[in-house]
Amino acid sequence: MAKMKRLAAGIGCRNGMAVKLTEGHPSTEQPFLSYALECNDTGADALLVLDLAESDQEHEKNIGQIKEAGRLLDIPIVAGGYIKRLEDIKKYLYAGARSVFLHAGDPVHVGLLKEAADRFGREKIHMLITGSEQLKRVPEFFELGASRMILDLDEARMRRTGCME
Repeated sequence: MAKMKRLAAGIGCRNGMAVKLTEGHPSTEQPFLSYALECNDTGADALLVLDLAESDQEHEKNIGQIKEAGRLLDIPIVAGGYIKRLEDIKKYLYAGARSVFLHAGDPVHVGLLKEAADRFGREKIHMLITGSEQLKRVPEFFELGASRMILDLDEARMRRTGCME
């Protein structure tokens, strides 16, 4: 049997609004849930949600949006972004995300990888690869417990949106 590739729609979430990260220019013209439903209804196999919160309060609001999306969508949600501790990973999973991604370029995220995989199961933990240097560490990430790698090589966009130093 041939391997199938899945099409995941990626979107940022900031203060309950969808942040389309196209051409490096974020635009917040559409409510997050509206965009999530559009992705669900137009053939996406999964929804990749980048939590762009800048505070714990905003993070909680975004968690609420993920929770509501999880209730309404037929497709799985993969969430990540605002992760400072293991508790943040748990919040995404409890909100309805099927899995969580950690940023390979963030030392805090890499430090959480093994503990997160041990606690929640490796199938729940993915790594977001945003640069060629991180690609060299893929075997290490698998060994530490990541089950999948999500590849986004647009480093300039990732830097502008705060996902990469």
